[in-house]
Amino acid sequence: MNQFTSSILVLLVVLSFHGVTADVVNDVCRKASGSNPSVTYGFCSKSFEANPKSRSSNIYGIGEISMELALRKAASVTSLINTILNGGGKVSPDVRGALVSCQNNYKTVVRSVQGAISAYKGRDLAGANQQIYNAMDAGQSCKDEFQAGMVSPTEKDVQDFVLLTYISYTIIGMNA
Repeated sequence: MNQFTSSILVLLVVLSFHGVTADVVNDVCRKASGSNPSVTYGFCSKSFEANPKSRSSNIYGIGEISMELALRKAASVTSLINTILNGGGKVSPDVRGALVSCQNNYKTVVRSVQGAISAYKGRDLAGANQQIYNAMDAGQSCKDEFQAGMVSPTEKDVQDFVLLTYISYTIIGMNA
């Protein structure tokens, strides 16, 4: 094979993969936003744009990235809760009690997301699915701790975490 033919072949291979990741992210975000009205297409696609690896990943890689994003958000929520509870914010006794429950929930959340990532990397999709569902449920439980009239100082961050886990859950299902 001469150099010209080799160059054309390499160019065709590169062009055939160009845009594949954008299509994967679009498919994931379309599916996640279509099946859960809380997940907006914009939130989903913006989440992946934040990670440069998503530009060159296939559906399986996008799944791992989504769980890493969820794990980072869980760590961020945990840190925020700890800061508030350790005097970083003035809160009522009711809000403090809810935050203590959330703090306990997020210990489970972090372990569950770590377990989901481990299972996913080991191609145990059923295990990953169960672990990410557990994380999503525990994150949602934190939201539920705040009764009517109570304002959660972590509401946006917790909501973002729940959405990220839902996106991960959707991707695991797409890989099954």
